[in-house]
Amino acid sequence: MLAQRTRITLWTATLLTTLAGIVNLLSAFTRGLPNRVQLLKPLFPFEYRADAHIFAALTGFFFC
Repeated sequence: MLAQRTRITLWTATLLTTLAGIVNLLSAFTRGLPNRVQLLKPLFPFEYRADAHIFAALTGFFFC
C-alpha cells in the first residue's frame, strides 16, 4: 500500500494532467480571440493556424 503522501501526489498529478488535456481540447475546438488572430495573420498562413488547432486537439486527447 502506498503512503498517504504518495497517493495525494499521484492524484494531484493525475488531476493536473487531465485538466491540461481538457484545456487543450477546449482550445482546439473554440475560435481564436480576434485580437490574437489579427496579430498572427501576417506572420502565419492559414495552414499553420489550422494545424495548431489540430495539434492542440491531439495533445488534448493524449493528456485525457
